[in-house]
Amino acid sequence: MLAQQGYQSFLCFAGFGSSSNPFAGSRPGPRSGSDARVALDYLAALPEINPQRIHLVGHSMGAGPVVNVGRYSEQAATLALLGPPRRVFEVATTPFVQQFLWDKAQLIHYRLYHENLSSRYSRDQWLQDFLNGDMVNVLPSFTGIRHKPILLVDGEKEDEYDKSFLRWYYHAMSWPKRLVTIRNTHHYFGVRQDDKTGLIFHDPATNQA
Repeated sequence: MLAQQGYQSFLCFAGFGSSSNPFAGSRPGPRSGSDARVALDYLAALPEINPQRIHLVGHSMGAGPVVNVGRYSEQAATLALLGPPRRVFEVATTPFVQQFLWDKAQLIHYRLYHENLSSRYSRDQWLQDFLNGDMVNVLPSFTGIRHKPILLVDGEKEDEYDKSFLRWYYHAMSWPKRLVTIRNTHHYFGVRQDDKTGLIFHDPATNQA
């Protein structure tokens, strides 16, 4: 879809999609931030890419690396955060929610790489990385002057507390900024993955902002 509109798109963090195992090789462990920096440098060096029109987009936990890398990079023109993580400390310190998220992380890793995540990555390490993704940590970067334009995108069917938090976050930011809510969508914006087949399904009704 992006290519049809004339955009070049690139980036898949290690450990997601069909990418390599982030715990293999010479640098074991999550490295989404360094992956984002490498991808940004790569795109900026391509002759067919306009270096003044590189935009970073991150969904859910992918919003963290986009912010951490893009807010300081001269190569990124704008930032777009789709369903960014919020209320992270509150969620991650609730015992049953933390257990659910840790179990989910282990399940995803096993399905992709057929090995136990806990053999490579302790729960304490995972939790610390999870908490580091809290958007509150970077809010001061967007309350002053001359920060990059930032777009926040949310789904209409997100949790009410999460939507309220993102509205608060938006109002706390200085300009340039924009908050968009996509109608009839949840956190995955009308896309869902079948647990048994792994196939991705899209709901065509989710096309209005």
